[in-house]
Amino acid sequence: MSIFVGRPTPTHRLGEWARYAPSIEQRLKAVAKDGHDYFEFLYVHRDDQARTVQLFAGRHPTGTNDRGQLLIEGGAALVVSQDSSAGFAVVMIFPYEPEGQRAEPIHWAWFDGPESIAKGKWLDDAVVDFARCCRASSVVDTTVTTADYLRLHWLRLQSSWILLRARAPGMKLISWKPSLLQRLWRWIVITFAALATVLAVPSALSTLWGITVPSLLNSRSEKPPTGSPAPASETVAAQPVAPFLDSQTAPGPVESVPTTLIEMPVISGEYTFCKDAGDKADQKLLNLLHDVRAQAGKIAFLNVRIRIDCVIGSEPDYDVPFRRSQDGNVVGYAFRLPTIAGREVEMAQLWLDGGRKPEALRAMYSDNGSWIVIHNADDGRNPLSRFQPHVEGMVDVLFGPYAIKASEDDAAVTFDLHAPSLDSAALQQAKNIADELRQSK
Repeated sequence: MSIFVGRPTPTHRLGEWARYAPSIEQRLKAVAKDGHDYFEFLYVHRDDQARTVQLFAGRHPTGTNDRGQLLIEGGAALVVSQDSSAGFAVVMIFPYEPEGQRAEPIHWAWFDGPESIAKGKWLDDAVVDFARCCRASSVVDTTVTTADYLRLHWLRLQSSWILLRARAPGMKLISWKPSLLQRLWRWIVITFAALATVLAVPSALSTLWGITVPSLLNSRSEKPPTGSPAPASETVAAQPVAPFLDSQTAPGPVESVPTTLIEMPVISGEYTFCKDAGDKADQKLLNLLHDVRAQAGKIAFLNVRIRIDCVIGSEPDYDVPFRRSQDGNVVGYAFRLPTIAGREVEMAQLWLDGGRKPEALRAMYSDNGSWIVIHNADDGRNPLSRFQPHVEGMVDVLFGPYAIKASEDDAAVTFDLHAPSLDSAALQQAKNIADELRQSK
């Protein structure tokens, strides 16, 4: 049942028929096909319009009357039916009757909906009672026992009691509930999930803030000796700290941080896949590959805009030198250049400019091409990294610090860009770069 439903409503119970009637039908079909050794054939019929599923036995002759006419008995059936107004479900048993006669059905049990019949064990018990009623009510069945007759009479008395109680308000219906073992297992799973969530929160917060829980506890427990000078936190915080990638290990205790650490490189530019005469963006996209490849293995600050409106929604062309693709939160730029052997300078004039050396073209050329892949799902690792694909259907905007990881496979090279987790010093350095870039616009 839905967790949003307390006491089932008629609408909720009526909706259960479509979900559980097929299950009830399959269980009865299993009985009809190979689940019995009864002398008569058994059949199953489901009518969703009437909201019934029934298991019934065929008719057979019982003899002849004084006029020589053949006597036939039939009508034995186990019926599962749902009320079309309140949604309650009932299981009824019809014993054998002579042809032309129809006795009142035996109300075996009333349920709060089809779900309780499908999930509980009551349907199997009802099938057993149906078999007993068939033996006890049939004229020709020679396998009947005294217990079958007693059970038939008892079920008829129980049916009268059920109908009598139905006239009184607040009748109690049979409702399926998980077993004690199932409920216990569910609570164990919920408890462990809650415990894992609680334990993961401090780790996630410490990763976001660039600190660890043990270092925080140590800093609170350590007290400076009396008369010692004030801690030089101000001077240390002003010194830039080199960022580290996921593949590297975090640095240990800092003994002395030099003031000439490598600063975070900046990759900036406006590029385009489109060849409009009035477009001022750079069509030499290999400049972007050159700059990204030059910073592989580092964290670089990217301030890049790429115009893509002419390739959005178009069929991919695998013969062009530059191609864009997108799969969910991942956007890739493919660089597939023609053969350049012996033509480095000439090809460099077509694809490289801005002081980039022609020799770099052969160094970055791969037989099966190169890829720049941007992973958009990692932007929450720091407050600056932001990738906005196809803004207004025109440009991809990449802004903020990104870790550049290179990998080679099958004569192709891929540069994966992920938003990194930054410590306080690297984050401050990235903020300064962002402020300068925004002011220069």
